[in-house]
Parts: sequence; structure tokens; C-alpha cells
Amino acid sequence: MIITLDEALLHPQPRYCGIRPRHILYESAYSILCRFSLFNVITGRPLVRIINQHCGAGPARYRRSKNLSNIESLRVDGMQELLGLSPWQVESLFLTPTFVKPDSHVASMLRFCPACLAQGRHFTLFQYELVGFCPIHGIGLRNACPACGASASYKLDANLFKYPYGCWQCGRQLGAARDQQSLRFISTMGMGRLRQAYRVFELQKGGGVTFDIFGAADFEPDNVLQLSMSIKQFAQTESDLFRELQELACDPKLNIALSWHPTFFDTKLPMALAPEESEEALANELASISKCIFRHFKKLHFPALRLSDRLLSMLWRDIQGISLPAEYYGGLAYIDWLSYWRNAKVPCDLHHSVRGCQKKMLGWIAEKKRHRVFQQASTPSSQRWLLRQILACEISTLLLRQLEQGQFFEQGVEAQTLADVSYHRLIHPVCWAVFFSDEGGGKSNLTFVSAPSWRGEGRNGGDRMTPPGFKPFVTRNFMAALRSRSA
Repeated sequence: MIITLDEALLHPQPRYCGIRPRHILYESAYSILCRFSLFNVITGRPLVRIINQHCGAGPARYRRSKNLSNIESLRVDGMQELLGLSPWQVESLFLTPTFVKPDSHVASMLRFCPACLAQGRHFTLFQYELVGFCPIHGIGLRNACPACGASASYKLDANLFKYPYGCWQCGRQLGAARDQQSLRFISTMGMGRLRQAYRVFELQKGGGVTFDIFGAADFEPDNVLQLSMSIKQFAQTESDLFRELQELACDPKLNIALSWHPTFFDTKLPMALAPEESEEALANELASISKCIFRHFKKLHFPALRLSDRLLSMLWRDIQGISLPAEYYGGLAYIDWLSYWRNAKVPCDLHHSVRGCQKKMLGWIAEKKRHRVFQQASTPSSQRWLLRQILACEISTLLLRQLEQGQFFEQGVEAQTLADVSYHRLIHPVCWAVFFSDEGGGKSNLTFVSAPSWRGEGRNGGDRMTPPGFKPFVTRNFMAALRSRSA
């Protein structure tokens, strides 16, 4: 018998087992790895080699994400071995998909609070771009060195850990000066604010709150300026509303606050008893709801407008870019959005848009059902209820924001009665949230919170579908104006 020598035994791969730092609640992977670096007096490339040796991707598996906010950037079992952490502690070191979706505003550069960094702490929520201030100290988060202005990419790289808690370029500490005040423990009030900030993330993780902002899927900007303004508007609106939702979710009187909003009481029936409805029937139902919304809107604000064949026949081409006196902007916006939801390419097709409207709703339903909120609303009845609420929110928000733009134009040209404005369909964020509460016994409640309703608009008996300063549309000379511009 011939015994061969296993050459791998002569070159064993060294395994590193250094001093393990203690885990801090809510801290990030960057925070604990910086402390590991300081405790073991090892930085830069040697530190990255040790981390890769334990936590890096294997030869048959490629790392899916390089961003340290993503749990797939490092191997979970390797992090447990290297740092001596439990599975839930490793999971809490990452922002996504632990708390938010991977494509939801996760910063690619290191963001930090100077006061927290002076204490050797960096929290996962700092990498969420909608969080602008540290909940503990109220300081605006930074992403650049105060000395040289350099930024660091938030990925497992030698530069990020070249100087623990410091700038990779100049070596200066990113945190505030370390004095007795900055080194003290987090105050009870500060810790309370931190827990409150993470409560929203925990609610999302456990299916408590689903929050989203979106616009119509097939919108295209008319020009580069409009695209730029729309992106800026989306970012500002989302940032503001996220903070308002955070306050709502953390309100001790949450049940009372939710009583202002429509709620669906869902009972999970056996599959044999669950109602079934075809997509075509659901599309027809939503198409009828959309017609009712427009009919109600017209009755309130455009009572004199008659969509006769004579009027619509003059609108035989796309009305994007058409010029009209500002006083007619609202009526044109109403016709434009009605055409959009009925899938009419030009307004003169509105009287023949039954099949087009059904096609539009089928595509809209397929788009919305891809949203993760429908994974939590598991029964057909709750999904239908959510689709109705989302549709009404989307139609009314987009139309109201367009009318507000018309009011802005009209106020700006009051002194110049002959001045015309150009009509362009606006891209505007549509914002809503869904709160899930489980009552046990197969019963759950779904509460739909739209952006206007959680801002308090319409709670005192006012009309939620009326923009501020809105004046009813007047049809005098409207047909003449359209005729002169459609010729």
C-alpha cells in the first residue's frame, strides 16, 4: 500500500483570532470593525485581508454587494466567528435588507455624526439618505472630512480602515474633539430618540408599516430642466414625509391617530371560502372607480365644462406644449389627466376609450402588485381594498398638483391678461403608507395613510380634493381659445 502525503497539510492557512470588541446596540459594521482594528493594532490592507479571510466570499460564490450596508457584502458565519457575535447581532450591523430594501436610498459614501464618532460609535441608520440628522445629538450628518473635504466609499476597502474613525487622505479624526463631555455615555433622552428612530425600521421589518413614494410609471419628462426639477422635488418630498411618518409611527397615541384614516378589517378565510376575481373584472371595477373620481371632481370644480363631441373634436393632437391663457390651464389639466387614465392618446379619443381604459388598469394592477405591500396583504379582499385606496390617492394627487401649477401661473400673469402659458404634464411624487396591526385569531387591520391625510389636510370638514386658492373653471371663450390653437 502506497501512502501519499497531503501537501495541503504543509501549508495550513493561518486563522486570525484577535481581541473581540463588545457589540453596541444599533451600531454598524464599520463601527465594530473600527474598534476591532484599534483593539488589535492593525489597519488598512492587513485588516481587510483578515476580514476577507474569515468573512469574504468563497471561490464559487461572488459577493453580491460591495456596500457595507448590505448584509451580503460579508459572510454572516464568518462575522460570527471573527467577532464572536450571535446571528441577530450580525444582522443588526447592516442596514439592508435588514431594515430597508437594497435600492432604497442607501448611501454609497460614509455618513457620520461627529459627536457619535468621537465616542467611537457609528449607527446603521446614518447610511440611510432620508435620515439627515443624528437622532441622539440633533447634528446634521456629514459625508466629508472637515479638514480636507475627502469622502470615503462605504465598502470593505483599505482606505475606509486606513485610519479608524479618521480620514483616509489626511489622517485627521472625523469625529469632534474628544473631551470629557463628548466621551460620556449616551444620555437617557438621547438613547430614547435613537430607539424611536429605529422603531420605524423595526415596524417595516416586521410588516408593521410599508411606506412608498412613486409616480406614474410611464411618465417621461419634456426636457432636462423638468427632469432635474422633478428629481429635486421627489428627494425633498420623500425626506419630509419620511420624518412625518416616523413621528406618526412612534406616536404613543398611534391608534387614535390612525382613526382619521380608512381602515380595512381583514379576516383570513380558508382558501375554499376566499372570494376569487379575475384580473379583467378587477380592472373594470377600478376603471369605474376612476370614472367616479373624475365625475366627482368635475362636479365640484368644473360644473360648466361639457365634454361634447364638438369640444373634443378640436383636440385631435397631443396637448403637451399647447399654449393657452392661464385661466384655462385647470380645464386643460382635467382633460389631459382624464385622457391619461383612460389610455386615450389624444382627447378626441375619450368617447371611444372603454377598452383602452381596461388595458390601462390591467397594466397599473400588474405594476402595483409587484410592490412588497401585497406580500403582507395576503387575502384577495385586502389586496382589492388596497388597490382602490392607492388608485384614488394617485389620481387625486397627480391632478391636484397639476391644478396647483395652474394657479401659480394664473397668479403670475394677473397683470398681463394676454399672456399665455405652456401646458406640460407634471411629474410629482405620490406618497402613501400602510399600517398593519394583528388582532390574533386570523384577524388583522390595514390602515391606509395618504400624504395629504397624514399632514392633516381635510380633517376639519374641508375638501381634500381642493387645492389652496383654487377657483372653479370658467368655460367662457374656452372653445374659441382651443379652436385658435388647435388649427
